[in-house]
Amino acid sequence: SLPLTGSFGQTLSLALAVVAGPAIALAGFRMIYPADAHRRMRMLMHAMVHELESMAAGSGGRPRAGIWRARLEHRLLRLVRWAEKSGESRFSPAGAGLAVLAAGSAILGLQELRGGSRLSAGAARAVDVALGRLRTLSHHPERAAAALDTAARRLEAAGQSDPALTQAADLARAAATALRANRVFFPLAAGLSDSGRSAPGGGAGGPQRPGLRRWGSSSREPEQVETRET
Repeated sequence: SLPLTGSFGQTLSLALAVVAGPAIALAGFRMIYPADAHRRMRMLMHAMVHELESMAAGSGGRPRAGIWRARLEHRLLRLVRWAEKSGESRFSPAGAGLAVLAAGSAILGLQELRGGSRLSAGAARAVDVALGRLRTLSHHPERAAAALDTAARRLEAAGQSDPALTQAADLARAAATALRANRVFFPLAAGLSDSGRSAPGGGAGGPQRPGLRRWGSSSREPEQVETRET
């Protein structure tokens, strides 16, 4: 009401509060919820890979396969959308989604086998090592792929007359192949690679980026993993 009461300083403080309030709320919203396509894509990538690592660790109990696949399909559709909007060219969203699906299917299959008593000591040890490597998939995808290959060989050797072991071996081998084919995706999901956008031609088959080692740069890696897991 008029006439105005209070000092000039009080009036100025009130005016600043009216202006600063919405600005602070907007800044907080942008920090909590990403407002651009690139950041939304990175959040989706992290969620997809983090869920795989949690599944391999057994966090929160064993998920239902149907629910997990439906959630992954929904996330994949959004990933493709945000990758197109952000101009992402370092990886194929569809290929990355198939790699996540293959890895998750292998995790579910190996955990189901591990819960039974049909595995030999050597096969059980290989399965445990593979699940352990998958717990750090975003940091060391090459180790996870090598461990999955080892588990597949052990399961095939132990399950020549057991279709369940053969199927689990096929899932593990398919996951290892998919991880290698989409090796760029997983470090990006963990934020371990260059966060800048790539130039054209910098996709999975393009120039090597800092922090990412090319597959085959050390031909001894699979043999070293095999020796440790024997």
